[in-house]
Amino acid sequence: METLKTDSRLRPNEGGFALILVLLVTGALSVLILDMNYRTRVNIHLAENLRDDIRAYFLARGAVEAAKALLLEDESFDYDDLDSEDDAIWATPNRHEENNGAIVVELLIRDEDGKLWINDTTNLFKSQMALGAGLPPVLLNLQDQLSLEEEVFESIQDWIDTDDTALTFGAENAYYQSLVPPYETGNNKLTDLSELFMVKGVNDAIYYGNAEEERPGLRDVFTVFGAAQSKVNVNTARFELLSALVDPSFAEEVEANRPITTRADIPQYGTLPANTKKMLGVKSTYFSAHIRVKAHNVVKRVHAVLKRDSNNDKVDLIYWRET
Repeated sequence: METLKTDSRLRPNEGGFALILVLLVTGALSVLILDMNYRTRVNIHLAENLRDDIRAYFLARGAVEAAKALLLEDESFDYDDLDSEDDAIWATPNRHEENNGAIVVELLIRDEDGKLWINDTTNLFKSQMALGAGLPPVLLNLQDQLSLEEEVFESIQDWIDTDDTALTFGAENAYYQSLVPPYETGNNKLTDLSELFMVKGVNDAIYYGNAEEERPGLRDVFTVFGAAQSKVNVNTARFELLSALVDPSFAEEVEANRPITTRADIPQYGTLPANTKKMLGVKSTYFSAHIRVKAHNVVKRVHAVLKRDSNNDKVDLIYWRET
């Protein structure tokens, strides 16, 4: 019986089809492998960023606790000042670095009571401005010290007061509604000092000042942290603010004789207006902690505000803002 023989050789067109099929499968597998590799690297990168972000957050919280400890180490219960050896430990900038700069923590504490409480509606910007009344002398003096146009403080007055009548150089709701996009005027006390950027006439140069020209900005002379009885600490206030509160001669005398350890000593450095005398002090309650944390590729900046009680035995965190 004859056996049938088959030809196992592929026809030319069949060999080409097999090659194309192999190339297609190889290409598909390559795309899948590359996609998996990309997704894996992205997920690893995201996980590393999450890890470093969490690490940076807790490093920042640790810096806040360090700031509290520094404020509690203050050896003077009666006054606060930036330079004296027994009192200014909190005023010294701190920097901690690990792993050749992979981890960095920077802490700078600044006194908020060396500024005017902008929501002081008794002595500064009124909640209701009497018809024909102008800004109080301290604001007019400060306006001159900061070389500001009249519209800045008058617009802040209009932003804080509860009426809808604009001062000569100020602005009320009609002005803000004409902007693009429009928005409502505040007609209330400020909750965050950066709210001033919404006020007519306030820009970066006016808010931040100019360090090279040693010209302070609004953030250097005003604060939203305070209370009805808040006093400007003459030991930490800027020369321009002291000059506005009294006069340049008073500011020079105070700077030359710091630290001033009691309120009773303040009048000997100048003739104080009756209204101004009650606004001055030598002790601080509110402090800003400016924190910068670097954890590998993550950089976190935090502004925290701390409130210390009068006996220097407790410090509370009252404000936290990350950028």
